[in-house]
Amino acid sequence: MRFKFVSNAKAIIIDMRYNNGGSPETVNAILNYFFEKKLPMNHIIDRKHDTVKHYTDPSVTAFKLNMPVYVLIGKRTFSAAEDFTYAMKIAKRATIVGDTTGGGAHPTGPAPLGQGFVLNIPNARSYHEVTGTNWEGIGVYPDVYLKGEQALEKAQLLFFKDLLTKTSNNQEKQQVQCQITVVENKLALMQSGSMNFTNAELQKFCGEYKPMPGPGAAPNSIIILIKGNNLFRNIPFPPDWKLIPITNTRFVYDNDDANRYMDFTLDKEGNPSGLTIYYADSRTFSYERVK
Repeated sequence: MRFKFVSNAKAIIIDMRYNNGGSPETVNAILNYFFEKKLPMNHIIDRKHDTVKHYTDPSVTAFKLNMPVYVLIGKRTFSAAEDFTYAMKIAKRATIVGDTTGGGAHPTGPAPLGQGFVLNIPNARSYHEVTGTNWEGIGVYPDVYLKGEQALEKAQLLFFKDLLTKTSNNQEKQQVQCQITVVENKLALMQSGSMNFTNAELQKFCGEYKPMPGPGAAPNSIIILIKGNNLFRNIPFPPDWKLIPITNTRFVYDNDDANRYMDFTLDKEGNPSGLTIYYADSRTFSYERVK
Protein backbone atom coordinates (compact mmCIF):
# COMPACT_ATOMS: atom_id res chain seq x y z
CA MET A 1 0.00 0.00 0.00
CA ARG A 2 1.58 3.27 -1.14
CA PHE A 3 0.53 6.66 0.19
CA LYS A 4 3.73 8.60 -0.47
CA PHE A 5 2.02 10.69 -3.14
CA VAL A 6 -0.32 12.28 -0.53
CA SER A 7 2.22 12.57 2.29
CA ASN A 8 2.64 16.34 1.72
CA ALA A 9 -1.07 17.13 1.51
CA LYS A 10 -2.59 19.52 4.06
CA ALA A 11 -5.54 17.19 4.55
CA ILE A 12 -6.91 13.92 3.19
CA ILE A 13 -10.53 13.24 2.26
CA ILE A 14 -11.30 9.52 1.93
CA ASP A 15 -14.52 8.76 0.07
CA MET A 16 -16.21 5.60 1.37
CA ARG A 17 -19.73 6.52 0.26
CA TYR A 18 -19.94 3.84 -2.43
CA ASN A 19 -17.50 1.29 -0.99
CA ASN A 20 -19.30 -2.01 -0.27
CA GLY A 21 -16.41 -3.67 1.53
CA GLY A 22 -13.32 -5.82 1.16
CA SER A 23 -10.60 -7.41 3.25
CA PRO A 24 -10.08 -6.70 6.99
CA GLU A 25 -6.36 -7.27 6.44
CA THR A 26 -6.28 -4.51 3.83
CA VAL A 27 -8.13 -2.21 6.22
CA ASN A 28 -5.54 -2.85 8.91
CA ALA A 29 -2.67 -2.29 6.47
CA ILE A 30 -4.10 1.12 5.58
CA LEU A 31 -4.72 2.07 9.21
CA ASN A 32 -1.02 1.58 9.99
CA TYR A 33 -0.22 4.79 8.10
CA PHE A 34 -2.39 6.96 10.33
CA PHE A 35 -1.11 6.07 13.82
CA GLU A 36 2.17 6.51 15.68
CA LYS A 37 1.64 3.71 18.20
CA LYS A 38 0.06 0.28 18.46
CA LEU A 39 -3.70 0.47 19.01
CA PRO A 40 -6.51 -2.11 19.07
CA MET A 41 -8.74 -2.07 16.03
CA ASN A 42 -11.70 -4.28 15.08
CA HIS A 43 -11.12 -7.92 16.04
CA ILE A 44 -12.94 -10.77 14.25
CA ILE A 45 -14.50 -13.49 16.43
CA ASP A 46 -15.73 -16.59 14.58
CA ARG A 47 -18.50 -18.95 15.70
CA LYS A 48 -15.97 -21.20 17.42
CA HIS A 49 -14.97 -18.15 19.48
CA ASP A 50 -11.52 -18.08 17.91
CA THR A 51 -10.42 -14.48 17.61
CA VAL A 52 -8.29 -12.77 14.98
CA LYS A 53 -7.02 -9.65 16.72
CA HIS A 54 -6.19 -6.60 14.67
CA TYR A 55 -3.84 -3.90 15.95
CA THR A 56 -2.12 -1.08 14.15
CA ASP A 57 1.58 -1.71 13.64
CA PRO A 58 3.25 1.64 12.82
CA SER A 59 6.65 -0.04 12.52
CA VAL A 60 5.72 -1.54 9.13
CA THR A 61 5.33 1.87 7.45
CA ALA A 62 8.24 4.12 6.53
CA PHE A 63 6.27 7.36 6.99
CA LYS A 64 3.11 8.61 8.65
CA LEU A 65 0.11 10.59 7.43
CA ASN A 66 -0.28 13.14 10.21
CA MET A 67 -2.56 15.63 8.50
CA PRO A 68 -6.30 16.03 9.25
CA VAL A 69 -8.45 13.24 7.78
CA TYR A 70 -12.09 13.39 6.70
CA VAL A 71 -13.96 10.18 5.84
CA LEU A 72 -17.08 10.47 3.69
CA ILE A 73 -19.81 7.89 4.29
CA GLY A 74 -23.33 7.11 3.08
CA LYS A 75 -26.02 4.45 3.16
CA ARG A 76 -24.05 2.27 0.71
CA THR A 77 -20.91 2.25 2.86
CA PHE A 78 -20.70 -1.34 4.11
CA SER A 79 -18.59 -4.08 5.70
CA ALA A 80 -14.82 -3.41 5.48
CA ALA A 81 -15.48 0.22 4.51
CA GLU A 82 -17.39 0.54 7.79
CA ASP A 83 -14.54 -1.30 9.55
CA PHE A 84 -12.10 1.42 8.47
CA THR A 85 -14.53 4.23 9.30
CA TYR A 86 -15.40 2.81 12.72
CA ALA A 87 -11.72 2.37 13.62
CA MET A 88 -10.83 5.94 12.61
CA LYS A 89 -13.88 7.32 14.44
CA ILE A 90 -13.29 5.47 17.73
CA ALA A 91 -9.60 6.47 17.69
CA LYS A 92 -10.66 10.09 17.00
CA ARG A 93 -8.25 10.15 14.07
CA ALA A 94 -10.77 11.38 11.49
CA THR A 95 -13.88 13.49 11.16
CA ILE A 96 -16.67 11.35 9.72
CA VAL A 97 -18.99 13.26 7.37
CA GLY A 98 -22.20 12.14 5.65
CA ASP A 99 -25.06 9.72 6.25
CA THR A 100 -25.25 6.67 8.55
CA THR A 101 -23.71 3.56 6.96
CA GLY A 102 -25.39 0.26 6.05
CA GLY A 103 -24.57 -1.69 9.23
CA GLY A 104 -22.68 -4.82 8.18
CA ALA A 105 -20.22 -5.87 10.90
CA HIS A 106 -20.68 -9.68 10.80
CA PRO A 107 -18.62 -11.49 8.13
CA THR A 108 -20.57 -14.05 6.16
CA GLY A 109 -19.84 -17.31 4.37
CA PRO A 110 -21.65 -19.58 1.88
CA ALA A 111 -23.80 -22.52 3.06
CA PRO A 112 -24.95 -24.92 0.30
CA LEU A 113 -28.68 -25.67 0.40
CA GLY A 114 -28.79 -28.16 -2.45
CA GLN A 115 -30.46 -27.93 -5.86
CA GLY A 116 -27.92 -25.25 -6.79
CA PHE A 117 -28.96 -22.86 -4.01
CA VAL A 118 -26.43 -21.25 -1.67
CA LEU A 119 -27.25 -19.24 1.45
CA ASN A 120 -24.85 -16.58 2.70
CA ILE A 121 -25.01 -16.47 6.51
CA PRO A 122 -22.96 -14.76 9.24
CA ASN A 123 -20.14 -16.92 10.58
CA ALA A 124 -18.27 -14.34 12.68
CA ARG A 125 -18.65 -10.92 14.30
CA SER A 126 -16.56 -7.83 14.78
CA TYR A 127 -15.51 -6.66 18.24
CA HIS A 128 -13.71 -3.49 19.29
CA GLU A 129 -11.89 -3.43 22.63
CA VAL A 130 -12.74 0.22 23.28
CA THR A 131 -16.48 0.07 22.64
CA GLY A 132 -17.06 -3.60 23.44
CA THR A 133 -19.38 -3.83 20.42
CA ASN A 134 -19.63 -3.10 16.69
CA TRP A 135 -21.89 -1.43 14.12
CA GLU A 136 -24.01 -4.42 13.05
CA GLY A 137 -27.56 -3.40 12.14
CA ILE A 138 -27.12 0.23 13.23
CA GLY A 139 -24.30 1.47 11.03
CA VAL A 140 -21.53 3.93 11.79
CA TYR A 141 -22.87 7.34 12.76
CA PRO A 142 -21.11 10.39 11.29
CA ASP A 143 -19.64 13.20 13.35
CA VAL A 144 -21.25 15.66 10.92
CA TYR A 145 -24.56 14.45 9.54
CA LEU A 146 -25.98 15.45 6.16
CA LYS A 147 -27.03 13.78 2.94
CA GLY A 148 -24.27 11.66 1.47
CA GLU A 149 -24.18 13.52 -1.86
CA GLN A 150 -23.26 16.72 0.01
CA ALA A 151 -20.52 15.13 2.13
CA LEU A 152 -17.55 16.09 -0.06
CA GLU A 153 -18.40 19.78 -0.08
CA LYS A 154 -19.09 19.72 3.66
CA ALA A 155 -15.71 18.08 4.38
CA GLN A 156 -13.98 20.67 2.20
CA LEU A 157 -15.76 23.43 4.09
CA LEU A 158 -14.73 21.99 7.47
CA PHE A 159 -11.11 21.77 6.34
CA PHE A 160 -10.94 25.30 4.92
CA LYS A 161 -12.54 26.80 8.03
CA ASP A 162 -10.05 24.93 10.21
CA LEU A 163 -7.19 26.05 7.96
CA LEU A 164 -8.35 29.67 8.21
CA THR A 165 -7.89 29.61 12.00
CA LYS A 166 -4.31 28.36 11.56
CA THR A 167 -3.25 30.76 8.79
CA SER A 168 -1.47 34.00 9.73
CA ASN A 169 -0.44 35.23 6.26
CA ASN A 170 -3.01 37.76 5.01
CA GLN A 171 -2.73 36.68 1.39
CA GLU A 172 -3.22 33.03 2.32
CA LYS A 173 -6.18 34.00 4.51
CA GLN A 174 -7.77 35.76 1.54
CA GLN A 175 -7.26 32.73 -0.67
CA VAL A 176 -8.70 30.37 1.94
CA GLN A 177 -11.69 32.65 2.50
CA CYS A 178 -12.35 32.59 -1.25
CA GLN A 179 -12.33 28.79 -1.17
CA ILE A 180 -14.76 28.84 1.76
CA THR A 181 -17.18 31.07 -0.16
CA VAL A 182 -16.95 28.88 -3.28
CA VAL A 183 -17.80 25.75 -1.28
CA GLU A 184 -20.58 27.52 0.62
CA ASN A 185 -22.07 28.52 -2.74
CA LYS A 186 -22.01 24.89 -3.89
CA LEU A 187 -23.63 23.66 -0.67
CA ALA A 188 -26.31 26.34 -0.82
CA LEU A 189 -27.19 25.24 -4.33
CA MET A 190 -27.21 21.54 -3.37
CA GLN A 191 -29.27 22.04 -0.22
CA SER A 192 -31.80 24.64 -1.33
CA GLY A 193 -31.56 24.72 -5.10
CA SER A 194 -31.59 27.90 -7.16
CA MET A 195 -33.81 30.84 -6.28
CA ASN A 196 -36.87 31.53 -8.36
CA PHE A 197 -36.99 34.89 -10.12
CA THR A 198 -39.75 36.09 -12.41
CA ASN A 199 -38.74 37.18 -15.88
CA ALA A 200 -39.44 40.80 -14.85
CA GLU A 201 -37.15 40.46 -11.82
CA LEU A 202 -34.36 39.01 -13.96
CA GLN A 203 -34.79 41.85 -16.44
CA LYS A 204 -33.56 44.30 -13.79
CA PHE A 205 -30.08 42.71 -13.92
CA CYS A 206 -29.79 42.99 -17.70
CA GLY A 207 -27.55 45.55 -19.31
CA GLU A 208 -23.96 46.45 -20.08
CA TYR A 209 -21.35 46.53 -17.33
CA LYS A 210 -17.94 48.07 -17.99
CA PRO A 211 -14.74 47.35 -16.00
CA MET A 212 -13.94 49.64 -13.09
CA PRO A 213 -10.65 51.47 -13.79
CA GLY A 214 -7.50 50.58 -11.90
CA PRO A 215 -4.63 48.05 -11.80
CA GLY A 216 -5.71 44.57 -12.85
CA ALA A 217 -8.95 45.77 -14.37
CA ALA A 218 -10.90 43.36 -16.55
CA PRO A 219 -10.12 43.67 -20.29
CA ASN A 220 -13.69 43.72 -21.60
CA SER A 221 -17.15 44.92 -20.77
CA ILE A 222 -19.77 42.25 -20.21
CA ILE A 223 -23.45 42.13 -21.00
CA ILE A 224 -26.05 40.43 -18.83
CA LEU A 225 -28.97 39.17 -20.88
CA ILE A 226 -31.96 36.83 -20.67
CA LYS A 227 -32.41 33.63 -22.64
CA GLY A 228 -35.64 31.87 -21.86
CA ASN A 229 -36.04 32.23 -18.10
CA ASN A 230 -32.34 32.43 -17.23
CA LEU A 231 -29.65 35.06 -17.03
CA PHE A 232 -26.49 34.70 -19.10
CA ARG A 233 -23.17 36.52 -19.04
CA ASN A 234 -22.11 37.61 -22.53
CA ILE A 235 -18.64 38.84 -23.53
CA PRO A 236 -17.10 39.56 -26.96
CA PHE A 237 -16.08 35.91 -27.42
CA PRO A 238 -18.14 32.73 -26.75
CA PRO A 239 -19.56 30.98 -24.90
CA ASP A 240 -22.30 32.77 -23.02
CA TRP A 241 -22.35 31.50 -19.43
CA LYS A 242 -25.61 30.60 -17.73
CA LEU A 243 -25.96 32.18 -14.27
CA ILE A 244 -27.67 30.31 -11.41
CA PRO A 245 -29.10 32.49 -8.59
CA ILE A 246 -28.43 31.36 -5.01
CA THR A 247 -29.34 34.64 -3.23
CA ASN A 248 -31.06 37.88 -4.23
CA THR A 249 -27.76 39.23 -5.57
CA ARG A 250 -25.40 36.25 -5.98
CA PHE A 251 -25.18 34.05 -9.04
CA VAL A 252 -22.86 31.11 -9.70
CA TYR A 253 -21.68 30.08 -13.15
CA ASP A 254 -23.31 26.89 -14.41
CA ASN A 255 -20.91 23.93 -14.92
CA ASP A 256 -17.85 26.10 -14.40
CA ASP A 257 -14.54 24.45 -13.51
CA ALA A 258 -13.14 27.83 -12.40
CA ASN A 259 -15.79 28.03 -9.63
CA ARG A 260 -16.59 31.67 -10.40
CA TYR A 261 -19.50 33.56 -8.91
CA MET A 262 -20.97 37.01 -9.37
CA ASP A 263 -22.29 39.46 -6.77
CA PHE A 264 -24.44 42.38 -7.91
CA THR A 265 -24.35 45.75 -6.13
CA LEU A 266 -27.72 47.43 -5.61
CA ASP A 267 -28.46 51.15 -5.46
CA LYS A 268 -30.82 52.81 -2.98
CA GLU A 269 -33.82 51.82 -5.09
CA GLY A 270 -32.72 48.20 -5.11
CA ASN A 271 -31.65 48.19 -8.74
CA PRO A 272 -28.32 46.65 -9.85
CA SER A 273 -25.67 49.36 -10.29
CA GLY A 274 -22.60 47.15 -10.64
CA LEU A 275 -21.21 43.69 -10.13
CA THR A 276 -18.07 41.87 -9.01
CA ILE A 277 -16.85 38.54 -10.36
CA TYR A 278 -14.93 36.36 -7.89
CA TYR A 279 -12.52 33.54 -8.72
CA ALA A 280 -11.51 30.67 -6.44
CA ASP A 281 -7.87 31.82 -6.61
CA SER A 282 -8.93 35.15 -4.94
CA ARG A 283 -8.89 37.28 -8.12
CA THR A 284 -11.75 39.76 -8.43
CA PHE A 285 -13.01 41.96 -11.27
CA SER A 286 -15.42 44.81 -10.62
CA TYR A 287 -17.79 46.41 -13.11
CA GLU A 288 -20.19 49.36 -13.13
CA ARG A 289 -23.45 49.38 -15.00
CA VAL A 290 -23.59 51.78 -17.92
CA LYS A 291 -26.95 50.95 -19.49
